[in-house]
Amino acid sequence: SSPSNRYGACLVYDTIRDRFVMFGGQAGLATFDQTWELTSAGWTLLAPTTTPGSAAEAAMAFDESNGVTVLARDAANPIEEILVGNRTWEFDGTTWTDRGSAPYSQGGEMVYDSARQRCLMFGGFLPADDELRTWDGSAWSIVPANNRPTARWQHSMAYDRARDRVVLYGGRGSTSTFGELWEFDGNDWTLVDAAAPPGHRYLSTLTYDEQREVCVLAGGRGVGPDINPTGTWEWNGSDWDFLPTTGPFSIEIAAAFDPDEGRITATRGAGSGTDLYHYEFQVVAPVVQDRGGACPGTAGDPTLATAPGSLPFVDDDLVLDFEVSNLPPSSPVAIFVASNSQVIDLALIGAPGCDALLTSFYRPNLGPSSPSGEIDWQFEISPAGWSLVGVEFSVQAVVVDFGANPLGVTVSNVVSFRGGTH
Repeated sequence: SSPSNRYGACLVYDTIRDRFVMFGGQAGLATFDQTWELTSAGWTLLAPTTTPGSAAEAAMAFDESNGVTVLARDAANPIEEILVGNRTWEFDGTTWTDRGSAPYSQGGEMVYDSARQRCLMFGGFLPADDELRTWDGSAWSIVPANNRPTARWQHSMAYDRARDRVVLYGGRGSTSTFGELWEFDGNDWTLVDAAAPPGHRYLSTLTYDEQREVCVLAGGRGVGPDINPTGTWEWNGSDWDFLPTTGPFSIEIAAAFDPDEGRITATRGAGSGTDLYHYEFQVVAPVVQDRGGACPGTAGDPTLATAPGSLPFVDDDLVLDFEVSNLPPSSPVAIFVASNSQVIDLALIGAPGCDALLTSFYRPNLGPSSPSGEIDWQFEISPAGWSLVGVEFSVQAVVVDFGANPLGVTVSNVVSFRGGTH
């Protein structure tokens, strides 16, 4: 069996018992008081003797230092709020234990800070909250900060282990939605001014990929023409990258990282179906290929080659170093770059045996070659981005060589390359 379709559920990975734990969620008017576990064998519905009660948009994290799942749950109705109040629960894999009162948490987010071995929770609805709170295993307390995000709920939050930062994105306030990126370094919040962010977003999920050390944002609601955003965004601590992936692009997706498999697992969220999605990065090797085609000049065949160790990686700035040799001394040289390797025969215009790249789009004049008949050149796209993975470019040098043929021009071999990833 597997959980029925739901949204607003909480999903964490229990690193002690090597399994996912999912609690609660909502489908229409129904909210769930169910605890599910997911292993490689599939889903299992557990039947603990005591449960926290039905909940949606609760806050949950796995406390690695104590080996328990921590849940902050708001009272389901006014009567429960009067009689019981908001509660903090811990699940040890068998039993849910009521550990006392909790702050308002619906629409808030909780993460585990592994550097300080504590759970941190921010935000919530009714009332809207702008406090960061920590759970020490017995009580909640406010973490003082000079700066902080404004009160919000339905934001997304993750803990970046490599940089020791709590990363918060988006959310809703009483009068607006947010497209802000905030980071908490253990002492204070910083509003990060990052170029080309995902835009206003709420009801999305942000999950830290421990293997690749990036925070992964998916799903949610936007504003205007981007009200139903698709694709996946990655935050590496300095830049946002957009990946045109397919996946669970609904609202209130539940997601967590599986360190054993090295991938993120996510539920579909709102909508039909009970599909699971796995988000994993597959390395694409960069390719550099010499396609030949040089035509003779007075110093031999002009030769274009990439510099030793230079490869076209695109998960950062794309920088590829080239060397051109066998050139007449102090001769003008230009580089042609094309998005394909089609060539045109230059014999009709006085350069027999010379095939030049067709539909070139980049023609920098490198100036004269050195007295020894060489010149270096660097191809760069900054920033590059994942959209260039597998995209092929072709490069060719064009040399002024008056003694080579009636046209007075020779060309080097064509070098093609395709972007890859580390």
